[in-house]
Amino acid sequence: MKKLVLTILLCCSLVILTNGCKKEEDNYEHYNLLTNENTIYYNMATPEGWSQTYAIANITPEYSEGFEYGLFYELKDDDYILLEKFNDKIGSELYDNKLYILYGYKIYEYSLNHEKVDKKKLDFQYYKSISPATLHNIENDYIYIYIYAMTDDDNNEHIININLRCSLKDLKCETYAD
Repeated sequence: MKKLVLTILLCCSLVILTNGCKKEEDNYEHYNLLTNENTIYYNMATPEGWSQTYAIANITPEYSEGFEYGLFYELKDDDYILLEKFNDKIGSELYDNKLYILYGYKIYEYSLNHEKVDKKKLDFQYYKSISPATLHNIENDYIYIYIYAMTDDDNNEHIININLRCSLKDLKCETYAD
């Protein structure tokens, strides 16, 4: 009887030890992005002076009708973990150690710290509704985007194209000439 109890305890201990030693990175899907031609790489500095590499890559399965993209973090030489999947990626820019990604006609700000992601949707203020189409550039705390906007001229709605310069501080936008 003692041998049976000891055997059960030993087995339980081994199970707990092996599961307890599992690395957090094992909870992610791993990718090799060397063969992916359309990968965009971003190197970000940490406060400690280290460099972190992130990537955005097209991971659309073969014969798929839609598109699928992924945001990745590099653990070691060409071993990337998938942080987030999204569809319809249109543009991305790195600015002030934050990654700005335009997809689904919305702009999101990503604060990245290794595999930890803080994502915030930016709700820019402009008349009528904003549907960003292209992310041009980010500089001096302004993001430059090309949008489609709905106008209301004498109760007739029209879609027009506008170049906007939007503040990252107060999220207010203004038009600018190209």
